Amino acid sequence: MSFNTLMSQQPQTLAFALLDSPIGLLAWNAHLLGEDLDADFALTNVMLYWLTGTAASAAPLLRERTRHSTP
Repeated sequence: MSFNTLMSQQPQTLAFALLDSPIGLLAWNAHLLGEDLDADFALTNVMLYWLTGTAASAAPLLRERTRHSTP
């Protein structure tokens, strides 16, 4: 998946982009979670990351998870 590749190579680059715009964060989550995404779930997920400012801090954690996962 391209998400895992991007997060494992340059997590902070993506993190800055996700913190820049709530619409960008929503678009990224919609891309990740697919077309059959429930609107309430998407908005709740995005608002949790946006209001707490944790999109950037989550990026390195996802990088470490990708690094240590077995293929």
